Amino acid sequence: MPGTLQRTPTGNNQAGSGSNQSGSNQAGSGNGPGSGTTAAPPAKSSPPAMKPVTVTIPPDIRADSTPKEMKKNRIPPRVNTSVDVHLKGTLDPSMPVNLSIDGQGGGNGEATIDGKATRDLTSSGTTTLHLKGKTQTEPKQDSQLRLVATQNGKQLASSRGFSVSAIPQNMSFSFDNLAKGDFRGIHITYDMLPDSGVRGDLDKAGGAERVEYPTKKPEALKHCYSTLSKTMKDEHKLRTSSLTSRMTIPAKQTFMFKDERTNSEGIPMKNSGFLIKHIVKTKKPGPGLEITTSKEGAAEKAQDRDTVCKSGPIQSDSGTGSESKTQDV
Repeated sequence: MPGTLQRTPTGNNQAGSGSNQSGSNQAGSGNGPGSGTTAAPPAKSSPPAMKPVTVTIPPDIRADSTPKEMKKNRIPPRVNTSVDVHLKGTLDPSMPVNLSIDGQGGGNGEATIDGKATRDLTSSGTTTLHLKGKTQTEPKQDSQLRLVATQNGKQLASSRGFSVSAIPQNMSFSFDNLAKGDFRGIHITYDMLPDSGVRGDLDKAGGAERVEYPTKKPEALKHCYSTLSKTMKDEHKLRTSSLTSRMTIPAKQTFMFKDERTNSEGIPMKNSGFLIKHIVKTKKPGPGLEITTSKEGAAEKAQDRDTVCKSGPIQSDSGTGSESKTQDV
């Protein structure tokens, strides 16, 4: 009929001709829509199962400069302390894990995470955070800060409490002048660099020397700890009335400190060991005696017998400095 498109095979060789068997699956055959079977669509794959998110925070937030004898956890102000946080599971980008420092302010101290108040984690793996103390902890308020991980307001992990405080380390000395009159020896000035890098941050820290004489009882101390935020001076001298013959008097010296911000005391100061010697010998040419007083950095352990400022043996690696002076007795 006019206007009717017939799909009956015609017997010629053109595409769509009857040279193809009716119902075959070849292109151009009579297997058009509604005239045969079609291939099933591929099955849709299921999305991967969501794994619960878990976060691991180190229990102790503790700067590497903290001595092992210091039981309280702390970080210094002004410099970074690295903390590795581990995250496992499938994380929805719309629900990141938030890291913050709980308990800040009110004298507890303040710190930042990578320079900001908080840090969001959006992928699994290990992330190294950089915590920096901003405001130091006030005395009697230690261990109130915690590194906390939350997701949608739910806490996933937390550290133990820690504080922000600078501690002394790396003791050095320089020569001032000779002891004269009834004494022979040297006067010196100490210096040290706290782990924060600023000496004034030690305003709540005190230092005490530990001196061990094997043959001589040291003079009794009037007090124990001296303020470390200011200049410290010392003297190593003997009375001339005691210098009557040849002798060698060695002394081992180390330092300990207390930190009011973490309520810690009797802590060995890093790199604060020294060896002191008083050597009396005959002058050449004579007559008479001369004394050489020397001091140099050395790794030492000193047990001070002073009863005003008591402690156990204090051990430390070598401090910095070397001096030797000779005087007539």
